[in-house]
Amino acid sequence: MVNLASIQPLPETEEWKSVPRLEDGMWPTGGVVDPEADSGLMNWQAQILAGRTKFLRTRVDALIAAVVAASTTVAGIVRLNNTLTSSAVDEALTAAQGKALQTTKAPLASPAFTGTPTAPTAAVATNTTQIATTAFVQAKVAALVNASPAALDTLYELAAALGNDPNFATTVTNAIAQKAPLASPALTGAPTAPTPAAGENSPQIATTEWVRQNVLPAGCVAAFAMTAPPPGWLRCNGAAVSRTTYAGLFAAIGTSFGPGDGATTFNLPEARGEFIRGLDDGRGVDAGRVLGSTQGAESNRLLQVQSARNPAGEQGNVTIDVPATDVFSPWVASGRSMDGDDVNMRFRSSGAEARPRNLALLYCIKF
Repeated sequence: MVNLASIQPLPETEEWKSVPRLEDGMWPTGGVVDPEADSGLMNWQAQILAGRTKFLRTRVDALIAAVVAASTTVAGIVRLNNTLTSSAVDEALTAAQGKALQTTKAPLASPAFTGTPTAPTAAVATNTTQIATTAFVQAKVAALVNASPAALDTLYELAAALGNDPNFATTVTNAIAQKAPLASPALTGAPTAPTPAAGENSPQIATTEWVRQNVLPAGCVAAFAMTAPPPGWLRCNGAAVSRTTYAGLFAAIGTSFGPGDGATTFNLPEARGEFIRGLDDGRGVDAGRVLGSTQGAESNRLLQVQSARNPAGEQGNVTIDVPATDVFSPWVASGRSMDGDDVNMRFRSSGAEARPRNLALLYCIKF
């Protein structure tokens, strides 16, 4: 039996030879091929094929050794990547992902965007083919409105004036004629404006409504020839009113005419059936009076009467002093005492009928 471990390999030469055909009459023999000696013919074809194998192996190894991984700077073999989310720089995109990119990307020519596409906003003064964003347009519109003449100070008016009008110049002229200048306008008709809040003190236009309600300050008392107070006024009837609703009036008079409930209300002046007297305010004629205080009736008066019987040459002049206590003290100015025939009168300083001539009006207070 042949020991395979002891068999020597055929010599391999890096050659590319034609494979010979064994002809009739050749006697195959073992060993190394030597065609001249007709030796080793049994291994002749195998030896040539082995040479071809070595020839190919040498070149394949050289090719493999020459191949490197591809990168952005080196040409070589790359791995295919079938995802659009990879950040690899040494892998190639598959055809499938290339198609996906094609279907989800807009073409450069006449793209039809979807969703909410965005772009960098150009400077306001830009005048190129750069995309105009909404922010750019808004800025240009604002600049256009601010720079438009006073007669066409809104974009809507400007757009209306710029319509498909064959007589544009005439239309604009007529539109301007209907507008008032910003400086010293001479308005006609019955122009209106928002009525300012009560107590407003600013350059805001004062409407007739505001003037009628605010020309007098809160706390002013006036008499009206009417049965109900006008707008902006309350009756001087001593009523308790809200400190919040009538905050301006409360700030003006406080609790001078009564504290109300002491927390949320205060009292109005009570002027019904009363005569109004000026506050002394330090003069000394009516000393001790404070704002909002009242006085009862008080009088010291002299009543002169004539005697019922006068002797010749005498005049019955009788003077009676009537103090506030209604107790009178008579004396005779002529030196004679009054007798039973004299007239004796009593004068009272108070009573339901003690009054001067007067006119009844409705006292109201401005709030």
